[in-house]
Amino acid sequence: MHRYQNDYEIIYLIREGDDNAFQFMVSKYHPLIAKNIRKFHLAYMYDDIYQDALMCLHRSIYAYDPTYKKTFTRYFELNLTRMMITTIERMKRKTWAHELQEDSLKYHCHANALKGPYFDLYVEEIKACLTPQEFEIFCLRELTHASIQFICEKFGRSEKSIYNTLYRAKRKIKALYADDNFDKPVKF
Repeated sequence: MHRYQNDYEIIYLIREGDDNAFQFMVSKYHPLIAKNIRKFHLAYMYDDIYQDALMCLHRSIYAYDPTYKKTFTRYFELNLTRMMITTIERMKRKTWAHELQEDSLKYHCHANALKGPYFDLYVEEIKACLTPQEFEIFCLRELTHASIQFICEKFGRSEKSIYNTLYRAKRKIKALYADDNFDKPVKF
């Protein structure tokens, strides 16, 4: 096995096509890559991020210019950090787009549920778990899409009070339809 002197020699050999030199560079920068993956809390997708980091290392080797008076380690670390930040931002954008699609799907399902054969049963179950005023406010807002101002005027309450009532009602309904409620055995 060849003993490499410094990064400049290794970079030169890699650019000349030496695969052993690239493997040496990968093993040398493996701890730095692993540290950055943990630093950015991306360990749950370690393999994918590690592959991206190796591609970043490869691009950095070919783009590195020693005339800028920076060591290759600092240059690669900067590129790696930027790659991690870009990955996180890309994941946020995908999550945001997924949430928009999910909201659209919920609205579509909600509109179809009003026409469904079990709608009356759902309303009865919801009515049983809410107080009469919570049920009326919930129905006005969620089923007939009445404005908050209209509901405030009808009940003579503040907007904050109406929003609090809606929050309580939705929390009770969510608890009613939680998965752990369906896992309980039915008593006859």
